[in-house]
Amino acid sequence: MLGLAENYWVYLLTACIIAAGCGSSSHKIEQKPELDTLNYYQFIANEPDSSVYPILQQVSSQRDPITDFGLQKMFDGDMATSWQSEPGLHAGEWVSFQFESLPVSRIAIHVSDTFLVARVNQIEVWINDTLMGQFPAKSTITYNGKLKKILIRAMDADGFNLVDIPPIQDTTQLERIAYRQLGSYYNSKSFAISEIVFFDELGKKIPLQPIPYRIAKINTWDFTPPSDIADGNLTTGWSNFHLNEHRINIAFDEFTPITKVKLFNGIERNTKIKGIQKCILSLPGRPDSQWTLKPGWNEYKLPLPMVGKMFTLRMIATQPMGLAELLFYDGARYYQPYSDSLHTQIQYVKDILAKTPLHPALNNRLYFKERIVVLKSDTVSNKNYKDLPISQLQGARTSTYDLILRANQSIELKSELMKEIYGREIRIILENKSLIGRWMIKSIDDNGEVLLQVKGILKITRTESGNTNQFIQENYSALFKASSKLLYMDDWGEMLISY
Repeated sequence: MLGLAENYWVYLLTACIIAAGCGSSSHKIEQKPELDTLNYYQFIANEPDSSVYPILQQVSSQRDPITDFGLQKMFDGDMATSWQSEPGLHAGEWVSFQFESLPVSRIAIHVSDTFLVARVNQIEVWINDTLMGQFPAKSTITYNGKLKKILIRAMDADGFNLVDIPPIQDTTQLERIAYRQLGSYYNSKSFAISEIVFFDELGKKIPLQPIPYRIAKINTWDFTPPSDIADGNLTTGWSNFHLNEHRINIAFDEFTPITKVKLFNGIERNTKIKGIQKCILSLPGRPDSQWTLKPGWNEYKLPLPMVGKMFTLRMIATQPMGLAELLFYDGARYYQPYSDSLHTQIQYVKDILAKTPLHPALNNRLYFKERIVVLKSDTVSNKNYKDLPISQLQGARTSTYDLILRANQSIELKSELMKEIYGREIRIILENKSLIGRWMIKSIDDNGEVLLQVKGILKITRTESGNTNQFIQENYSALFKASSKLLYMDDWGEMLISY
């Protein structure tokens, strides 16, 4: 027996059938399928594009909104606009572009110097991974050759403050602190570049433009930050070790065309990720497009253009899979899907660390230097251990750290350790380390102590008696701990981050 609700729906359905089929011809309702009359081809770019685009572009940090402060502002011919780093990040911030092979003769760089941005006097320029030198903020750099990569870094900024920290000595030990210095920046503004102009071999301006972006909601269905699939960094990206089919959803606010797909299959320098074997691009109401992939860069032209708002990229593999970069083609040029949650993600990191010992180090470039001397006897007592004669020392070690820990969860750390050993001969051992990578919060205890998981590329250079050895660890991983005023950095040692 049917209930009241079921009877109602049977009655309504019967009434509809009678109305449609049993009435007079003059009252018949003509049934027609609903047609999609939207002209989707109007969204596909058809105009000729004579601009030159990089293969990859990367920034250390990005001010929000990207529509006002993105890389496109460096190439719009307007000195009043500029690309800008995240506010509070300036010294040490950088932009980078990679090309197949771009013939150039010179490059003009104009760093913005308005009162609205941080004043930067010196920039460092790297071309094809070779240091060209340090230059004034407005410079024209001569380079006759094929440009494959350029990186421009701010070397200084207003507001640097260096403080001598009064040492607290443990007189029961042979080690004494000669001095401690902590440097930080009191500047909440951005590093900004107004324009950068490339000239070809004939001295003519190259019509260079950055890879455009289209803001989208990106869901990776795991803990991968959505921004990692379009950050210009081939060593970061989406990855999954479960052997199955996975997907990434990309939702644009406006109708968006895709005529080709370009992606980097796998993650560079990560041998555990073997790559994706098959991809399927789906759009509701349209036929799927699918293709097989090889390691590295892949480019696939769709049999039919797709135009819509909600796309799904399904990835299939029988091995640990991942992709570093994802770009779409609009009919004239490639563009990046830019995650609209990046700013929210950064703010969340700031909020969660606001009341922890790590707060002073977040988005603040820190410089720390410490010298420790080792006495021959603990009976030596001195108010100033800076200038003790060698005759009273077994040795000394001087540690220098330069740290940028960004809220976008990137990290750059440099250190220099000089060991002095005194005896019949004086031995000097110099060790330089550099780390570029990412960090994530592993835990925060009730006392606010923060444990970080740090991963990246570690480079070490050791020099002794004129002999130099270099070492590179591609997949370096370590635990850093922020407790009280110190950051403990695994085998790097420890540095003050506040006073």
